[in-house]
Amino acid sequence: MKGCCSFLLLALACLSARGQAFTFVSSTTFSPAYNGGAFRGLSGIDYVPGQGWYVVSDRGGSRTRVNEGNIFLTDKLPPDTDARQLTPKAMPFSLESIRYDARRDLVYLSAERDSAAAGEQDSTVVLALKRSELGNPAQAVRLLSWVSGSTNKGVEGLAITPSGQLWVAPEAGWAGETAMTNPTVHFLRYKEPAPGNVPDSISYPIDRFPNAYYRNDKPGGIAELLAIDDSTLLVLERAYHVFLDQDQGKREVVLARLYRAQLDAKTGAFAKTEVFNFNDPNQFSDGIRNLEGMAWGPASAEGKRRLYIVADDNFEYRPERMTTQKNQLIILETR
Repeated sequence: MKGCCSFLLLALACLSARGQAFTFVSSTTFSPAYNGGAFRGLSGIDYVPGQGWYVVSDRGGSRTRVNEGNIFLTDKLPPDTDARQLTPKAMPFSLESIRYDARRDLVYLSAERDSAAAGEQDSTVVLALKRSELGNPAQAVRLLSWVSGSTNKGVEGLAITPSGQLWVAPEAGWAGETAMTNPTVHFLRYKEPAPGNVPDSISYPIDRFPNAYYRNDKPGGIAELLAIDDSTLLVLERAYHVFLDQDQGKREVVLARLYRAQLDAKTGAFAKTEVFNFNDPNQFSDGIRNLEGMAWGPASAEGKRRLYIVADDNFEYRPERMTTQKNQLIILETR
């Protein structure tokens, strides 16, 4: 059993090392402070040149306030004392993703609600809000409202394409799609995001995790989307696993893959190709955390495009879960 966990992770990494489109730049865990508190629960990011990084935090600053979220603007990642909180008080949603639409000057947000606190089934919403109204969340317009019926599995992934199309992805599938025997879920594409407009429904081959330790992780987890162009997305998928090691005992790890999803004009469905494997111990010697947010950011000095990924610490306080529940910033670079 000795070293079995490291061996398995290395084997998983080697399965698809060929053909990856991104190279590793850096990985940092952090617990910075900002003006007025500590940064925790970072679940979504988006970079807007000339403005900075938009960052959303779920749970509104406290583990007990699971149905609240805040929006921040910061000049850098990891965020520090320069960050400004744009929401005067927490919004009544557990925010998961943020995307800025420059064509319409709108901010799109995805949000989950936890059934234990809400007294209802898990529900999820997609909101649209004028950038100038971020301090007045009551002005938010609902594009989508859905009861998932699956614990902690709502909408986390949003993407805005260059032409202004909005893509929305369920974490493990819409109603009737989450069965382990079903290999396909559907992304929604709003060609014109507005209340009442009916989106297209496009099939996507999701990863299922039948051997996942936690029941809720078995259906899989689409954590984030990011547009490359109007018909190509980056899709971040991840799940928790627990390994038993005779030296370290029970060890929780996150398994994560980054895929390029290409929309096939003939079939009308997505086909995906793995472009980065996060479970390479040679690159992530300290492991990866609860990866949730993803955005294009400032390029390298050589002009290569860079991808920034952040992990949500879930306001965790239990020592046995701290290996996966920390803030983390990962930077990748296009080849």
